[in-house]
Amino acid sequence: RIPGVEVTAVASRTKQSAQRLAAEHDIRAVFGQYGDLLASDVDAVVVATPNDAHYEIVKAALRAGKDVLVEYPMVLRSEEAAEILGLAAAREAIVEVGFDGRFHPLDRAQREAVSAGRLGRPLWCHTDLIYHLSHDPDEWYWQQGPTQGMIVSWLVERVDLLRRLCGEVASVFAQQAPDVYGGEAAIRQQTCVVNLQFESGAMGVASACCVAPHGFPSLMT
Repeated sequence: RIPGVEVTAVASRTKQSAQRLAAEHDIRAVFGQYGDLLASDVDAVVVATPNDAHYEIVKAALRAGKDVLVEYPMVLRSEEAAEILGLAAAREAIVEVGFDGRFHPLDRAQREAVSAGRLGRPLWCHTDLIYHLSHDPDEWYWQQGPTQGMIVSWLVERVDLLRRLCGEVASVFAQQAPDVYGGEAAIRQQTCVVNLQFESGAMGVASACCVAPHGFPSLMT
């Protein structure tokens, strides 16, 4: 949908899944391995793999001279993020994390109101995520290893919003509850919370839970 941009190639863990996606979106080049895509003449790549694969693929893309848009979280460890930023600077390449919430009309309105001073100086901010997603232990999305849990996988975007409202973070305290299971008809889900102290003196809380009942609309506030 972006003028002047064309999706020309797709790679997946299996060539069959890449072919299905290519057929849906009229993409002409299909690869069964990301290395083959990076060796092609594309200008930039989108990395939308499980979280624990971001690090190696983003590094490979930068070394191949590609700009990168990577789904959040960028990587799972701060030292990996620092390495990627250093590599991007050395290669004069762009690495952007796909914080699509930054472009949500409500988020943009909040940031504009704060930056214009219409709300005064922020002292307290709070954001919640409430979902009703069915737990599937076979899906990487629910496994601790590939995701590092809800705080890294889900709340990183909400923390990004609070940083853009209140400035840099001075300290963080975070907790994630263990899985809760209440019977065969229930959903096994998690809850987590992050407490933030900002350098400005403001405080913030970001929380997420997946205990909403079936039929309850997902909320992001």
